[in-house]
Formats: sequence, C-alpha cells, structure tokens
Amino acid sequence: MLKKRKIFSLLLALSLAVLTKTAKRRFNVVIKNTTCQIFSPVMKQFDCAFKMLSPSNYLIDTSFMYARELNENAEWQGLIYFSHLKGSKPIKFLDIKMNICSALSTAMTVPIVKMIMEETRKTSNLPYECPLKANFLYSYSNFSMNAKILPAYAPLIKFNFSLNTFDNRVLISKYVVEGSTVQIP
Repeated sequence: MLKKRKIFSLLLALSLAVLTKTAKRRFNVVIKNTTCQIFSPVMKQFDCAFKMLSPSNYLIDTSFMYARELNENAEWQGLIYFSHLKGSKPIKFLDIKMNICSALSTAMTVPIVKMIMEETRKTSNLPYECPLKANFLYSYSNFSMNAKILPAYAPLIKFNFSLNTFDNRVLISKYVVEGSTVQIP
C-alpha cells in the first residue's frame, strides 16, 4: 500500500510538472518604472533605464560606481512585494539578504533568484568574486526582463522588486522595478 502511494505521488508530481511547463501564459508583464536611489556617499554613481521591445519583453540598463571598495560584509537584499490589481494591501513574497561576495561566487537555488543571477552573468561586468572595486563603472547592459520570470499560472498582480545594497549594515543604494501583470487581450 505504501509503495502504491509513493508511485501515485510521483505520477501526480510529474503530471503537475508537465502541466506547469505546458500551461499557456495568460498575461503580459508591464514594467511601469525603474528607480535608482543613492543613500550614502559610498555610492558614487547610480543610473538606470528600461525600454520595451515588445509586449512582456523589456531590456534594463544599469550602471553604478562605488567611491571606495566595498567591505567583505557588504550585502544585497532582494525584496518582492505584490498586490492584487483591485488594490489590496501589498504582500511580501520574497525577502532574501545575502553577502555580496557569496552571491557573486555561489550558485543560487531559489528559482527566481537563480534566473536573475544567470541573466546578471550574461549581461553585466560584475566579477565572480570580491572585491567590488572603487572608481570602476559596473554595468548591466540589455538585462532581459520578460514574462518567463513568472510561472504561467501567476495571477494578475502589481509587483515591486527592490534590490538594496548595504555596506557595514548601512543602506547605500536602492534599485526598484515597479510593474504589473495584465491580461492578454
């Protein structure tokens, strides 16, 4: 009996995986705004922009420079909030804080973070290890943001993605992407 349950569970999991991969996406992603904010003189320069190539397909460009080398304990905090389109209170979906040196040198396992880091590797000149140098212009060029970052079964929502940078536990910069998913007409 236990063996039959395990087989049934495995078949159910495989069926759900196939359905998830073959489910038709019923929404487009719309990016409404990107913002780059500096909170400390440690961040010397910070610029960001985005452009829409086609529905649900955006390219993001970002460049930044530090006034001094970041400390080994510098951290990134990724936050994702979402709310339903009808104006409900925002819900925190993800709050992950990681050491920058570890993030640069380690493979990520959280699916959405893994996708972001893989795209980062393809589109940026960030090193694979610390230090992050002073007076060096780091950039993301043509970072691709599209509906594939969300599962096909995602609901229609407003979202806010923030990437905060901390040095010695002091917030030095914040990068924000605001957008929504909208029903395909």
